[in-house]
Amino acid sequence: MELFINYFLIFIIGSILGFIIELFYRRYFSVGSWINPGFLTGPWQPLYGFGILILYLVSSLEISIYYKLLLILVLMTLIEYITGLIFIKFFKIKLWDYSNKKFNIQGIISLEFSFYWLILGVIYIFLINPRIVSLINILDYSNILFIFFMGGLFSLIIFDFLNSMNFAREIKKLYLKTKESIHFEQFKLFNKLKHNNLFILPIRAKDALIENVNDFLN
Repeated sequence: MELFINYFLIFIIGSILGFIIELFYRRYFSVGSWINPGFLTGPWQPLYGFGILILYLVSSLEISIYYKLLLILVLMTLIEYITGLIFIKFFKIKLWDYSNKKFNIQGIISLEFSFYWLILGVIYIFLINPRIVSLINILDYSNILFIFFMGGLFSLIIFDFLNSMNFAREIKKLYLKTKESIHFEQFKLFNKLKHNNLFILPIRAKDALIENVNDFLN
């Protein structure tokens, strides 16, 4: 149980940090607007959550720093590729698109963003990992409030994930009719402009989803 809580806490830290990074990246370097950068509704990015778990495990290996960085480069690029490929193949949703980047593979991964993963890996190893290790060492697993809070957070993320998967299945049903994949980032930006909101979360209601996707594709 303690090991699970440790890993889940690391996952949460990475997911929230990833959400913040992606939020500001889209505002200042990508679409130029404040939009929810994730596929889930809440302020977390599971890709970064699993990514930071990989960084944590790699950091604990008794190998040269150069091998650690090589592992980080390969594993982080691989997890990004697998995530992007699953959504494209199974749900017909493009969570991101690197087709306009040089040295990309299927628009899912690119050399440029693999380099960014490497930079994040360096930052993690030297700045973040020591603090995470210190945090884990002072956790009080006998504190019932802490355990209750972690359990509630876990339930919330699971609910968000299941709700988002239902959303993805509805998107796939629309794809079977239109034969067009949904570029999710453009879809969210379209909805923000359409509804004139400062910050919009992904549309979840089925009727609203069908209406907005049809409008987007048109």
